Amino acid sequence: MSLIDKHKPELIREISGDSAYIGEKIKPALSNKALMDALHLGDTKELCDIYCETKLELGNDRERNNKELVKYDYTTTKTTISSETVDKATAMEKSFTLLTGVELYEKDSLSLFRASLTKKERLKKQISILSDEIINIANKVREKISKSSFAKVYPNVASSDFDDFIKSEYRHVNLGPDEFSDFSSEVFEIKSMMEGRGKKRDEVEKLRGQDSLIETSVTINYNSSILCQLLNESIDKLVHYENTTITDIKDYLLISQKIECFYKIIESMNLDFKQSSEVIPRTSSKVSITEVFQSSLNVIVLGDAGSGKTTNLQVYTKSLLESSKKNLVIYLTLNDLAFYALKSDERCLTKGIWYYLAELSVNNFSFFTLKEHLKNKKVCLVLDSIDEAVVQHDWIVSSLNEFSVLYSNCQIITSSRFTVSDLHTLGFVSISLLPFDRGQKEEFFEKWFSERPELVKEILCHLDSRPKLDRVITNPLSATIMASLQDSAVPLPNTEASLYKKRFELLSGLFDKFKGVNRMTSSPEVILKCSRELAYHMHDRKCRELCKEDIIVFLTKNLHDERIANEVYAELITPCEILLVNPNGKYGFGHLRFQEYLASEQLVNLRKIRLDKMLVSSWWHDVFLLYAQHAYEIEWLVDYATNNEMTRKTHKLLLNITSHRPPAEEKKLNQRIEIAFKQELDGLLY
Repeated sequence: MSLIDKHKPELIREISGDSAYIGEKIKPALSNKALMDALHLGDTKELCDIYCETKLELGNDRERNNKELVKYDYTTTKTTISSETVDKATAMEKSFTLLTGVELYEKDSLSLFRASLTKKERLKKQISILSDEIINIANKVREKISKSSFAKVYPNVASSDFDDFIKSEYRHVNLGPDEFSDFSSEVFEIKSMMEGRGKKRDEVEKLRGQDSLIETSVTINYNSSILCQLLNESIDKLVHYENTTITDIKDYLLISQKIECFYKIIESMNLDFKQSSEVIPRTSSKVSITEVFQSSLNVIVLGDAGSGKTTNLQVYTKSLLESSKKNLVIYLTLNDLAFYALKSDERCLTKGIWYYLAELSVNNFSFFTLKEHLKNKKVCLVLDSIDEAVVQHDWIVSSLNEFSVLYSNCQIITSSRFTVSDLHTLGFVSISLLPFDRGQKEEFFEKWFSERPELVKEILCHLDSRPKLDRVITNPLSATIMASLQDSAVPLPNTEASLYKKRFELLSGLFDKFKGVNRMTSSPEVILKCSRELAYHMHDRKCRELCKEDIIVFLTKNLHDERIANEVYAELITPCEILLVNPNGKYGFGHLRFQEYLASEQLVNLRKIRLDKMLVSSWWHDVFLLYAQHAYEIEWLVDYATNNEMTRKTHKLLLNITSHRPPAEEKKLNQRIEIAFKQELDGLLY
């Protein structure tokens, strides 16, 4: 079989079929080996032995309070759509129509408004081009006069006398006949240029007049009564499901999806609805994550860093490959899919999948065959980590949406952190992975320390006496690090940041140094410094992995010695195991959370950098939140946002950052944030 697989793989495909062959090729990518190695579990623990079943809530748990359902009554059938909200309104209408078959707004009203805004943009572009040409002509006139032998004869180009001079008064200049002839020719040339500038100015005024007639907002009718009716009916049906035995899981999930969509429309579009006095408490979700995946609906799994999103997707993919419930199962990250899609001019996700299969040596799987599979067969695409892909490929969400509409028979399961703002436009069923409750924490640590139960009580007592840390140890990643520190007899941390700090001190050899053990040439201080700098460099490049050559070039630049750089690079891999090799041969930190923490440590040394783009980018938000936990002070960060009029754009982030500070400091900084926030809002109004 090994020889056949090596030399005649098409024979295996003839017997087992393409889907089975693809499955065998994909299985090695499902090991999550880098994370297991990063957590030092590769040879000691199995995920299934320690990970507890993930509990979930239906919907996006961060968008609204999923513990209650609110009914609404409509008060008007009109709403105002502005140029700033038209894209959002269009996305909402698509979601609403897809779920209900009914149009949200009066027919064609949005498309007509978008057309007028497109015309306005076109006029602005024309005005901008003409304005540049007018400036260019003025510069040419100035240049010509400055180089002229008659430069002293002309009035100041910027003065009001200059136009009159060029039109007629130049005739009164006291020059000899020959000089005046040359001067007159030069003036006529300048006059011609200025006439051209005048025509362009007239054209600009005409275009500005057309632009002023196009409204930037429009009042249109929307189906408020239908929206309220469908929302309230859906709530009644959902409550009925949750109070009885659920017999139709697919319908249950679709109803939950409808309710979330309706709430999103009401809240984000500021529609004029009145909350009903009836607020219905909601019971916990009555389905498991496996049941959600098996519904055949498109699903997006939401969760915080380390909540087990990737693990859940990989475990389910393995079960599908082993059960043959689908004709074709394909797993890859959305970042990888975007990379393959970019090989085609049109960023085609279908071609991206095809190129990926070709890399798996599935060479006899034609593009046409793939499209037929996606259209007609039972296919499941598991595409991990929207939040990472969208950082470098802002088109990926809209492309995924188009793909899901085109191949409606193909199930897509994906994942993301909560930070991506336009996930609702996908129209997928959303589920939120919940933090560990007390029972799950106990179960996790009891499984880990099955042979030393006294350590479980020690960890739980430590957490009980530190409520802030207890609120952090709420997922498999943080619990695993906590347990591994306990295993290594390292003093237990007090915050999430100190949790990671102790982990990297352990890996760097700092605790070995205290014990008189030396396994490395490089000092722990150099290892930690290089780790922080490299993590920040990678985060700044918006990537999670680099090849060996790029890492050594970076380390050489920072250490000013190629030999030492090579030594540090080798020791970061072994014995430290801070850098882990990925299946593609590149190196990363094993989990994005580790990179974020190290980057936050490096922020301490970078007070003078520009933060504008970083503060408004979700890619950096968790870096700032971790920084707030360990920094000596964060006043400079708040100062930067308030002094640069960024408070309105970063208001929620700033309040999250200050929540990690001591109460007195938090109160002082929040007052400053709120004052700046109000001033910026007042500035918009006037």
